[in-house]
Amino acid sequence: MDKILVPTDGSPHANEALHVAGTIAAACDGQVVLLHTLLVRKEAEEIGALPETSKLDPETRSALMATLQLPERRFSAAEVMADPDAPCRPAPVNVVEAVGEIILNTAVAKLVDKGVVVEKLPVAMGDPAVEILNAAQVCQADMIVMGHRGLGELDAITVGSVSRQVTQKSPCKVVTVHAASAD
Repeated sequence: MDKILVPTDGSPHANEALHVAGTIAAACDGQVVLLHTLLVRKEAEEIGALPETSKLDPETRSALMATLQLPERRFSAAEVMADPDAPCRPAPVNVVEAVGEIILNTAVAKLVDKGVVVEKLPVAMGDPAVEILNAAQVCQADMIVMGHRGLGELDAITVGSVSRQVTQKSPCKVVTVHAASAD
């Protein structure tokens, strides 16, 4: 295994996938390529509950707190039908970008501590499954190691899980990992 792509959102399943990929890469003298797709479809409350927000700089944290004070957006029936998962109070993009960088940098540190060579892709914005599949092709991944479930449990019910979509369309091997203490 020369290149192992690991998409991460900081969830327990993604962290377990990171551990598995690091173990494989270390055993095969391979490289881990990290990808994070911005959590723009999450409610500000969900972003605020992530442990990574404690590491935000004061200005970015203040922007998140200000968003939490705003009233939730109300949607018409047509808007709900068109986009049932649209957040009522989305976190500002600069906040989700900062959280994404923290998630990636934390993952890099864990792998470097194991002696694994790591490449960090720029944070992506878009459908996570599409972004993962594109990254796998661009970096010519030999394998994708990803969490079975991430932070998007509602999305899994409405459009199917990201791991299922990636497994069905991947140009390479896919390993999905369950978190030891989850499920």
